[in-house]
Amino acid sequence: MLDLVEIYKSYQGAPLLNGISFSAKESEIICLLGASGSGKSTLLQIIAGLELPDSGQVLWAGEDLARIPTHRRNFGLMFQDYALFPFLNVAENIAFGLKMENLPQVVINKSVEEILDQVEMPGFANRKVTELSGGEQQRVALARVLAPRPRLLMFDEPLGALDRGLREEMLTVLRRILRKNRVPVIYVTHDQEEAFALADHILLLHEGQINRAGSPEELWREPGSAWVASFLGLGNILSGKYQADGSIQTSIGSFRTTACVHTHHPGENVDILIRPDMETMTDGENYLEGIVRDVLFFKNGYKVTLQSDLYFFLPYAPKVGEMISFNLPKRSVQCLG
Repeated sequence: MLDLVEIYKSYQGAPLLNGISFSAKESEIICLLGASGSGKSTLLQIIAGLELPDSGQVLWAGEDLARIPTHRRNFGLMFQDYALFPFLNVAENIAFGLKMENLPQVVINKSVEEILDQVEMPGFANRKVTELSGGEQQRVALARVLAPRPRLLMFDEPLGALDRGLREEMLTVLRRILRKNRVPVIYVTHDQEEAFALADHILLLHEGQINRAGSPEELWREPGSAWVASFLGLGNILSGKYQADGSIQTSIGSFRTTACVHTHHPGENVDILIRPDMETMTDGENYLEGIVRDVLFFKNGYKVTLQSDLYFFLPYAPKVGEMISFNLPKRSVQCLG
């Protein structure tokens, strides 16, 4: 339905987007995930028609949208700051886009009522938006975007202003509503938890390009590069040299990994990922030992950091200064190419 073809954009003479191409299908939720300044929001504004690319195409069902103004694209866009009208009540805020379509008032009233039910705010129609909590204002903003029944939904860091509790609550609401509406969704965030909780497909933006794309499970299992593994916080990353016997020699020892999809030659520089989520192993191909530098309670266990800077999540708390050792299986060590 939505296709981006070779989108290029520069900012102050420096390249910001460098040949971005991807597609969004019906009911698919795509998250654009990346650090601040990676071009996520600019890409969203180009899709919405608020900015023009230097080159490239934005297509909807094969139609080039270059000459279609923002208000005629029938795309819904929601920002972090809600942008609610403080002088209008809840119902009037939600109805704003519907009134722009010159719909009969009876139709508008029915739509507002239905949308309020959908965002779990029945009975709030006559409330002032200035009297609502942050989470409630967020739901009103979502309702206003949904009311005109857009053919594409876009979100730009919509939960960034909420505290952790409200953010988790809104994630649940968003996930349910977006699945029910069955229109394509482009969701911009720098928060990995949001992306992994919502997305069918994640696009990782880095230095103006899509560095990695895939489902949350695919990115988690196969990050593909040291940058992706580091950005997603998947574990310990070490550099080493590939050996003739298939092992990788690092500054803290030699490691054997699971089967690598890359082709390597002896002496070649290789990055590896050591997954930290494990219990103490008693059998495995990779021996590792170290002195405990720090122990921090973390959810249902302990984050244990060694003097080598490697860290692991353990079900018990060793003492600082204690020497501990592991026999890591190959499945805990992954080649990143």
